[in-house]
Amino acid sequence: MSDEMLQTVAEHVEVMHDPVPARAVFGKPVERGDRTVIPLAEVTYLVAFGAGRGEAEPHAARDEMVKGVASGSLGGGLIRSRPLGILEVTDHKVKLKPVVETTKVAIAGVALGALSLFLIVRTLVRSRRG
Repeated sequence: MSDEMLQTVAEHVEVMHDPVPARAVFGKPVERGDRTVIPLAEVTYLVAFGAGRGEAEPHAARDEMVKGVASGSLGGGLIRSRPLGILEVTDHKVKLKPVVETTKVAIAGVALGALSLFLIVRTLVRSRRG
């Protein structure tokens, strides 16, 4: 790996060591009457880098004498943010109200319904055979 490539990777990894700013997790507080609402989020990030170098060998099947050096690198990343809930702050209490992801709940309900239907049909088929 070249010195330039190592420097580039080192710079990107250095940025990764910086903590996620609080503003990415805690939203701007909103005041309504005697209540303050603060949105909360979960932030996930992943970065991967790879590099390699190799020398070409003579190709025996073609009886060619091809020589050379090849190198390459690749990198990628993912940043994901999803709502977790809200903090509701009043003079007397702080309450966490979680966000319910309705899509996940619906998928779980459909999966449970499909499993139940499968088990009922299987039981009926077995009872008719036996």
